Amino acid sequence: MQTQNDIETLMRIKSADDIASVEVENYYTDDYQQCADVRINGAYIEFLWFDNLGFLEYWQDSAKAKADLFHNMQHMLYCHCIEHKCMDGEATKEMEEWADAYNAKYNA
Repeated sequence: MQTQNDIETLMRIKSADDIASVEVENYYTDDYQQCADVRINGAYIEFLWFDNLGFLEYWQDSAKAKADLFHNMQHMLYCHCIEHKCMDGEATKEMEEWADAYNAKYNA
């Protein structure tokens, strides 16, 4: 389960270059799609319902894979954590600001 510290650590990752470590704890399938429990820079995050999670394995070898990792990490963080906290009134000011920046970048 994701903690407040995990969320804060992941929000501090501002670019793909800020990713220092990736540890896949578990791969599994849900609804016929690939999923994984992962630690990025020590912070827990789930990657849910992907056709291909190759970017988790090749992020150090490929600039494209590292960029995909960063983009998908942001998407998972927003969609499966921060958005819910914002809607439930549980988001911190930093989470709200992060969500606004995410939406400005990807949903403009």
